[in-house]
Amino acid sequence: MAAAGPWVNFRRKYRIAFAAFIVCFFFVRSYQTSKTSSSVPSHDQSTLYCPDSIAKEVLVVLRTGATEVVEKLPIHLKTTLRCIPNYVIYSDFEEEIEGHHVYGVFDDLSQDLTDAVPDFNLYRELKTKGRDGLSKDGITHDGSSATGSLDNPGWKLDKFKFLPMIDKALRHMPEAKWFVFVELDTYLMWSNLLDYLSKFDERTPHYIGKQMFIGDVLFAHGGSGFALSAPAMRKVIDYWRAHEKELNQYTIAQWAGDMILGKVLKDVQVPLLWAFPHFQGDPVSTLDHNITKINRQPWCYPATTYHHMQADEIRSLWEFEQKWYRTRPKDVLLRHADVFKAYIYPKLSKEKTEWDSYSVNPDFSGEGDHSPITPGHAAAYDIKSAYEGFGVYKEDTTVAASDSNISHAMTEPNPAPHDERDPAAAMDASETRDEDKDDHKPRDSSGWDGKLRIDKMSIGDEPRDPHAQVVSDPEVSDDEGPPPEQLAADEDLLDDTPEDEDDIEIVHSKISDMSALRLERFKQMKRLCLRQNRIESIAIPEDVASTLTEVDLYDNLIAHIKGLDAFTELTSLDLSFNKIKHIKRLNHMTKLKDLYFVQNKISKIENLEGLSNLRQIELGANRIREIEGLETLTGLEELWLGKNKITEIRGLDSLTNLKILSIQSNRLRSITGLEKLVNLEELHISHNLLTEISGLENNVNLNVIDISANPIEHLTGLKGLKHLTEFWASNCKLSDFNEIEKELRDKEELETVYFEGNPLQRSQPALYRNKVRLALPQVVQIDAI
Repeated sequence: MAAAGPWVNFRRKYRIAFAAFIVCFFFVRSYQTSKTSSSVPSHDQSTLYCPDSIAKEVLVVLRTGATEVVEKLPIHLKTTLRCIPNYVIYSDFEEEIEGHHVYGVFDDLSQDLTDAVPDFNLYRELKTKGRDGLSKDGITHDGSSATGSLDNPGWKLDKFKFLPMIDKALRHMPEAKWFVFVELDTYLMWSNLLDYLSKFDERTPHYIGKQMFIGDVLFAHGGSGFALSAPAMRKVIDYWRAHEKELNQYTIAQWAGDMILGKVLKDVQVPLLWAFPHFQGDPVSTLDHNITKINRQPWCYPATTYHHMQADEIRSLWEFEQKWYRTRPKDVLLRHADVFKAYIYPKLSKEKTEWDSYSVNPDFSGEGDHSPITPGHAAAYDIKSAYEGFGVYKEDTTVAASDSNISHAMTEPNPAPHDERDPAAAMDASETRDEDKDDHKPRDSSGWDGKLRIDKMSIGDEPRDPHAQVVSDPEVSDDEGPPPEQLAADEDLLDDTPEDEDDIEIVHSKISDMSALRLERFKQMKRLCLRQNRIESIAIPEDVASTLTEVDLYDNLIAHIKGLDAFTELTSLDLSFNKIKHIKRLNHMTKLKDLYFVQNKISKIENLEGLSNLRQIELGANRIREIEGLETLTGLEELWLGKNKITEIRGLDSLTNLKILSIQSNRLRSITGLEKLVNLEELHISHNLLTEISGLENNVNLNVIDISANPIEHLTGLKGLKHLTEFWASNCKLSDFNEIEKELRDKEELETVYFEGNPLQRSQPALYRNKVRLALPQVVQIDAI
């Protein structure tokens, strides 16, 4: 055979090279296609749903830091920020990220502060070395817990950002009427936010966000997002400039910048509007739609923010939100229920091996009756009151709640208990956030426990919520409207109510004179609820009073218990959040079962001798120093004494039917006086000064114990408690896993434990959960997961 010529060899090499090129080309295209399909799908700007009602009047401020911005900002640039016309990014380091300028927030601060305070070490490194100042020590942002991320140098800087950020934001857009502050792991429902803000008068100072406490300071949680009107911004700036040195020293001594801002707003008399459940501190995947706080369940309310959102969650939720709004009328808002039913629920499998939905678990930080929305609700869940509160109620707004697993499939209990200021100020446990301090549940571990019962199907407004005024108060829209004290006298609020109505509820209507309601018309009335008004005295006609079984006067201005002589059939009386100093004139109410005196000025438990049928009494957040006057209440099953000044447990020997005792946030140094309470099932004793667990030998029926936020170093005293199902011990001083195993390993019914914030968790956070599982294999839930 003749040898191949050079032309043939050339052609053969050419074909091989060409084939290799084709293979590489399609490989690269395949890779690029795969990569593109997993990133954010592109939308032509014209196809985006971007509401513009008041969009140009709002500046969105993103607060971040050099340790996280490169990782977390890009997803927002591709999604949520595409609809927001005005936004600015503030950080501890000025730089460019994907063509977007990130402004430094500290450049106007005094050098005396930035050069001398140790918390500014990272800032000084960044100023001199740029991003090399990060890589030197391997600094990263590893997330934050309930107490923040206190070991992260970037997180230590965060508290100093809030006040200068307010100043810079106003200077950046002085014409803005609203300023909305979020973090990079906050998801903002832009359409719902604009609708929400439009209900307020931007000409007056407003401070709106998800409520939290540290000690006595109420503030809006920064991670959940918060809003300030321009007048509120100016008040903060004026105060900051006048007190900058004092505020710098205050900031150095604290750890949470959002709390510091809340303190300033309190000082300038701009109160916080409690914006739960619109603003959320949880990611969409773990939000408990059944949690009840301040009389509200998320299920029926428009969603405004979610927190702790990962990049893939932000992308996915943004795609869902865009699609949802493009296929619906513009005036229909996206509710938490819609998010669950259309976004979460379709992703769930019908069955999941060893899946625990926690559907029977209680809410640990919410207020009131925790009535779940479950498949057992055959009827639709009425959300009219929720929509009326939001100002957008439509006739067809009932949500069917009968889908399988619809209410709890993705829920989890709230975060672990948080520390709170103790009046004795003797313990050295670090002060941490006390979320929702005034939201109270039977198993609330947020610092005290007056659980504030609500009606199961009632969704009202929080105390003194100016949002509700926007809908109904003429003062907001009419400068010539009548002053508040005249509202009750000028109109009959019950004019359209049939006289055979047995349940009357008027909430947040500025009623000061009950006689103006002409209640004598309602001879068959059984329940009367006049929450959150301005009532100073109780005036109910005797013939009506004699038929009432439930009276709710929560959050009024009542200072004296009078006018109740005809209340002989009453089984429930709520006088919480008033100004009562003495318990009097109740002995004739022999049928009374539930009595609520949360947040009054009561210093002594007295005059309860005749209430032999009493099953529950709530005296949380008063001024009580001694447990007394309860000896005759032998049928009592629940006693709530959180947030008082009690130093010793005593006077309970006769209460042998007691099942729940809550005595959180007092001044107890030891557990005593429980020997006779053999039927006790729940003991909530967190936020005290306990150094050990003892005195529980006879309480063999205990199934829930909360000792969180006590300076307890060693776990002892639990040997005989075989029925323990939940054990809460967050933010103590426990360091030995061997003690955990020794005390709790034999508790076969134990399902939930909380040890977050202890040395045993902080010292080895990566190994902590595995060590708990090894020590307690029967446990289903560790902390919030």
